[in-house]
Amino acid sequence: MRGIISPKLEGFLEQANVAIAEGKRNQVEFTPSLIRGNLNKLAAFMTSSPEIAFIEDRFLKFEGRELKVRVYSPAPNEKLPIILHFHGGGHMCGSVELYDPISRNLAAAAHSVVICVEYRLAPEHPYPAAIHDCQHALINYKQVLGNVCHNNIVAIVGDSAGGAICTTLAMNGLKNSAIKIDKQILIYPSVDYTMSCPSVQSNGKGFLLEQDKMRWYFQQYFQQSFGGNSAQSLKGSIEKCVEQDIRASVERSDGHSFGESANHNLRSSWDDHPNLNFDEHSGRAVQHEELIKKASPLYGPFSKAMPETLIITAGCDPLRDEGQAYANALSDAGIQVQHHQFDGMIHAYMLLHELVKDECNHTYHLIAKFMN
Repeated sequence: MRGIISPKLEGFLEQANVAIAEGKRNQVEFTPSLIRGNLNKLAAFMTSSPEIAFIEDRFLKFEGRELKVRVYSPAPNEKLPIILHFHGGGHMCGSVELYDPISRNLAAAAHSVVICVEYRLAPEHPYPAAIHDCQHALINYKQVLGNVCHNNIVAIVGDSAGGAICTTLAMNGLKNSAIKIDKQILIYPSVDYTMSCPSVQSNGKGFLLEQDKMRWYFQQYFQQSFGGNSAQSLKGSIEKCVEQDIRASVERSDGHSFGESANHNLRSSWDDHPNLNFDEHSGRAVQHEELIKKASPLYGPFSKAMPETLIITAGCDPLRDEGQAYANALSDAGIQVQHHQFDGMIHAYMLLHELVKDECNHTYHLIAKFMN
């Protein structure tokens, strides 16, 4: 069923749809720079944000480089819960800077320490680079807190692609004791890379995030194309991911290795299908759908050991139904789950704060209530 848009967003969507139609008429192709620039323009709708007592950029050492995070605390001398914040952006857009107002609001509303992670983006750094970065930050977050007081309650929050990262880490945590997640907060999460849920069709045009752009995002993330001479590209991408997973085994300060076990599910995508065939004539990877499905948290394992979860969906979002399906899967597995839907909202409404203040503030209220 197609969503019914809130009157608050009608003018914005009218302008956006005119621009999208003009781009299609002029055969403007998606490029990373174009898409990133367009998302960054939404900063104009997040002009106000609360003052936070402590904000500082800090860095984690990982794989011979520095992984930037931004730490927020409304009361740095108070022992507060920790929220690891993984921003959205289709796995190839977004940044700590763009999401700064949201991180500030999370810290203020939930009265928590927030750590926003500047993870690597596709297509320069395809799957599973972002997963590796965020998992490293989750396991080693204490290294960046220093003089910022905190307690031992750890939550993860992500919108859209950030939700995909959260749910992947929750799945990895079933086999890796180094991963500790007490609570999970998902805002219009992307959990089904197969794009098979009904709302992808019903809400896939006219509501800002469109079906063709979703497909392109996933092609960049997995370094594949669903047509043309791309079969070997897909095979090479999968092999590269497996190699990265193997190399990602990192020694913690207590000597325990966590990288290999944490990424078992990613490796098994290849290991379970060692005899994949690639059709060079059609350019399609035989069984590539199965590999994409294995990367989709919606089709992963569910267990009572997974964290209590808050899921927020938008009624006019192509990802609406997969968020609902993920909530149902958690509930069926015996996991405590809360689900709230904003019927008239679109994907990425949290980046449109000035247009939908009531809905954004209500979202922060739900998160604060869930955390406390």
